[in-house]
Amino acid sequence: MATLKQLRDSAQRKLDGAERLLEGDSPLPSESAYLASVAMECALKTLLMIKNSIRDTQAIEENHQLGPCFRGKHAHNVDRLLSHLKDADLSSISGDLHVRMTGSGRPYSLRYGEEKLDAGQARDEIKWAGKAVSKIKEFQ
Repeated sequence: MATLKQLRDSAQRKLDGAERLLEGDSPLPSESAYLASVAMECALKTLLMIKNSIRDTQAIEENHQLGPCFRGKHAHNVDRLLSHLKDADLSSISGDLHVRMTGSGRPYSLRYGEEKLDAGQARDEIKWAGKAVSKIKEFQ
């Protein structure tokens, strides 16, 4: 069971880690983008919990509509999470970035090294994940 605070803090730590993976002489853009996608997922789940007055993930079990967003085959599906957050103004993502970040292979294509990104693409993904993380403050 994760509390709302733990999930929120995890989103920020993952975002910070994603940024650090692009620093230095040996940046790791694909790994950075993977961590950004995890940050995004944590942030969206935090926003869902805030929006629905849910304090911890155990309470999700009681919510049949949100339950699949936190467990099972749809637990990492950013598009599904976004569909429950239409009023959160996270719609500024479009085109190739949206397709890339919400594609059916994500996050596994990054996790297992099937998808390679350059530093610019990773920065774009970090920026969008950062927008989701910063939205948490607006909803609290």
